[in-house]
Amino acid sequence: MLIHVSEEEGFASRVRTSLSLYNCARKIGAEFRIHQKHPCRLSRFLDCGSYDWRLSDESYEEYLKSWNRKPLTLYVSDKDLNDEKIASFENDYVFASMYESRDVWNGAKFRQMHSELFKLTPWMQDITERQLKMIGGDFISCSFRFSNNLGGILHDIDYHIKPMDSSGQESIIKQAMSHLEFVHGLHPDSRIFVSSDSLAWYERIKGLPYVHVADCSQFSMSDGEKWMLKSVSEFYILGESRRIYQILDKSFNVYTVGHEETQHVSQFPLLAGLRKDVPVTQLFYEGDKHWERAWEGLSI
Repeated sequence: MLIHVSEEEGFASRVRTSLSLYNCARKIGAEFRIHQKHPCRLSRFLDCGSYDWRLSDESYEEYLKSWNRKPLTLYVSDKDLNDEKIASFENDYVFASMYESRDVWNGAKFRQMHSELFKLTPWMQDITERQLKMIGGDFISCSFRFSNNLGGILHDIDYHIKPMDSSGQESIIKQAMSHLEFVHGLHPDSRIFVSSDSLAWYERIKGLPYVHVADCSQFSMSDGEKWMLKSVSEFYILGESRRIYQILDKSFNVYTVGHEETQHVSQFPLLAGLRKDVPVTQLFYEGDKHWERAWEGLSI
């Protein structure tokens, strides 16, 4: 049995790992289960599709006792790991935190596996449909990731950086606003749904007449539940748009690990687009100019 456990990963990583492990389980003839309670229970927001991946707390604890070891962590960075190696592990149960299969990035396979594993819970479906009605008709989407430069992240994902000071944040917001206005200029008659990892950014743009954001502030929930609500609703709304623009600007989505700077290219909008074959355009900004590139898949 392959069991997907998650602690600090973002929503896209959870979706990608679940589908990867499910795909692996099918290949090797194993069962697949998901056990996620941090920062809240996944099952409150997502139901099973045609495949039942639920695992009770009692069963999970029994598996841990019988395995008599800590959960095995499989990292995406381990390029030598593959489905065959997982199948060779001499254990009845494999507990995995992160794993990435090439098959996830095949659009047709992604859509099939996603429909088999997941569907929105009834109350989450209702929230998403109400959001879509508020957006109204044909719309496009913009995805921003600030990697904690603006702060205001609900879930404790470690980006290895602290929020910038107020002047630095204002500079980033001004830059991000220029990108939003650029996309609006390309589609002046369309509303723009904005996905982001910063509540501060939402506060600055939610009053714009052509912008819609998924506001979860009215719900009486823990921060972890609000993070999951926002993540799930944004993921499924992005997949209903006509086109997704992924904003890539090194001035605000770069983080440093050790002495190396890395640009954070989120897989969130890419996977959201795969769900319904929505085209994704990556929008770069260099030398005071914007340039576009159609995303055509990911090589891993």
